[in-house]
Amino acid sequence: MLKKLRLRLTLLCSLLTGLVLLCMAAAVIAVSEGQTKQANATAFQSSINTIVFKLQSDQSVSITWLAQLESSERLLIHIEDNGTPLFFRGAWRPQTSRSELVAAAKERAGELGVNAAAPPASRLETSSVQFELRGEQGERYLAAVVQIPTNRSWQSLTLLRDMTDKDAEMQRQRFLYLGLALLSMLALFGVSWWFAGRSIKPIEENTRKQVEFVAAASHELRSPLAVIQASAAAMKADPEKGEHFRGNIERECTRMGRLVSDLLLLAGSDAKTWSIQFSPVELDTLLIETVELFRPLAWEQKQKLTLELPEEELPELRGDAQRLQQALCVLIDNALHYTPEGGRVVVRAINGQKSIRLEVEDNGPGIPPEHAAHIFDRFYRVDKSRNDKSHFGLGLSIAQELVRLHNGRISVQAAPSGGALFVVELPAAARRSGKEA
Repeated sequence: MLKKLRLRLTLLCSLLTGLVLLCMAAAVIAVSEGQTKQANATAFQSSINTIVFKLQSDQSVSITWLAQLESSERLLIHIEDNGTPLFFRGAWRPQTSRSELVAAAKERAGELGVNAAAPPASRLETSSVQFELRGEQGERYLAAVVQIPTNRSWQSLTLLRDMTDKDAEMQRQRFLYLGLALLSMLALFGVSWWFAGRSIKPIEENTRKQVEFVAAASHELRSPLAVIQASAAAMKADPEKGEHFRGNIERECTRMGRLVSDLLLLAGSDAKTWSIQFSPVELDTLLIETVELFRPLAWEQKQKLTLELPEEELPELRGDAQRLQQALCVLIDNALHYTPEGGRVVVRAINGQKSIRLEVEDNGPGIPPEHAAHIFDRFYRVDKSRNDKSHFGLGLSIAQELVRLHNGRISVQAAPSGGALFVVELPAAARRSGKEA
């Protein structure tokens, strides 16, 4: 499904960008060809002016000069004096015979109002017409017929310029631009494929996590349900031991209820429906009260739980005291759970210039580096066998969401004592940004 989405995004991006490139290439080709045609027309007009000036100013025209002009400009020159053609066979051979081209040019000029075989209407001004002409092989010519009044009477000039080389050059230019556009489209396809892959990567990751989340939740729920079902069946088979099996059912129901509660909390976070009530929070008092909640558990497990506060009073914090305490409870409970009997758990607060740093440190087994990057993932536990039924691997995920809602950060690192050190950083003058979650 995601591969199809990636392909569709790639094709869509490539097609849209390709159309833009093709339009730009077409525009560039049109402008370039327009400029080329204008330059060719200007050069052709210059040739006409040169020959007309030569005929009007000189008594005679050199055959050598005409041959050189023809060869250099790819021209076909046909001059008539009072209707008599000048004896000049030309300097090169066109694809269509010269006589046919001249005859076709005269005929077309006559249709446009200039008769090369008749004297000009004006004895003072030249009359001319320009047009395009095609040869028998489809080659293109620029053509012009000019009537020139002279002292002796009149002359006519039939001039054609072979545009075969220019058209071939223009065609190569078209292929060049279109080829570059196609290569650019291929490059864009590759870039679009890479970009689409990067774009849907979060979707792939979320899908993977969702599948893992459902599988883990199903596993955690199946275990207590199996115990409840087995205990209920055993109660029927052996009523005398009903009290024992009833205790199993109650414990598993409590465990399953805690799991469902955690799942609902995370679902509320995902749906942005968590209720966060921002108000002034006395952090010193909050830390003292939270630590006192766990002293009986630490005493029962023969652990030492201490609180370290700075000498100066901690600044007032804007946040939700209940939610902050919930996050701290997760960290302290986690530390006590993984700290061995006789171990030590330290909760400390450090007052920084821009943030307040809360630390929960234990001297337990610590967290291997390969697991540290995933410790806040839902249902993630270092113990993959899931033998520990008192923790579901959701607490740290909940703590992370709660800290994030307070514009803070939570991280874990190795403690100097060899255990784990969880660090929570909250803005020193925490201001609420955005809407309440």
